[in-house]
Formats: sequence, C-alpha cells, structure tokens
Amino acid sequence: MLAVETPEDLAAHVGTPIGPSPWRSVEEEKVIAFARLCGDDHWIHTDAKRAARETEFGGVIAQGFLTLSMTTSMLGETFDVRRASRWLNYGIERLRFTGPVRAGDRVRLRGVLAAVEPARGGATRIEIDLSVEAEGAAKPVLVARSILLAFP
Repeated sequence: MLAVETPEDLAAHVGTPIGPSPWRSVEEEKVIAFARLCGDDHWIHTDAKRAARETEFGGVIAQGFLTLSMTTSMLGETFDVRRASRWLNYGIERLRFTGPVRAGDRVRLRGVLAAVEPARGGATRIEIDLSVEAEGAAKPVLVARSILLAFP
C-alpha cells in the first residue's frame, strides 16, 4: 500500500502502480439489491434462470455501475493519505465496461497514479487510471480514469 502524509506528497509518486486491492465477492444478492436501489431491474441483473437460459453468462451479471461504485472503497485499500481531512469524487473519464462481472465473481482493483496537481479551495486533484479485474478473466472488466479531490 502506498502511504503518504499529505495529498501533495502523492505528486512524487506519479506513474506509480497502486494496488491490487483485496479480492471482493460480487454475490447475486448484491446485484439484485443494487438493481432495486438504482431502478436498473433488467432481467439480466435479476432473473438468474432467464439469464442462464438466454445469455452466454450462465446467470445474472452485475450492473456496470455497481462495479464502478465499488471502485471508491477498493481505491481506499490501495493507498493512504494520513493527513487528508476529506475526499470528493470529482469525476470519471474514459470509462469503459470491458467485460461481464458474473454473480459470484471476485473482483479487485489496480491503478496507476496518473496526475497530482493543486486545485481550488486548497484541495489536491488526484487522477488515477483504474483497472478492475475479475478473478480468472483474461482482460479487465472495467477501465477508467478516476478524478478525486483531497483536502488537507
């Protein structure tokens, strides 16, 4: 785990890989609960029998936005800024869902610290190139650039 004192200290580590995070299971119950929460109740996320019968996935698959939502906490497991008072998600660039996450899969995050620069209000803007992989998959299931604001 990359650990620094202040958000500004991350600038010395631009280009540094971070992670991987620990593996996390994506259980079918979590996929269905997320469907209810966000209103994305397409049968491919909620009906295991139909998804097994009518798709190549063998059952339900996670919503891409469920996988994306998990990146925030997985990032927190890959680096630590000891003296950051708060964080804000500022945006996502170049987001692609590049493969399915099947119910029961385990996923983890890897990243590369891409940019660190001062931002308004005393914040530090941090850009991280993310890659989420599913255990056993040949390629990532999600890639994106995450933009965070960290405050001292």
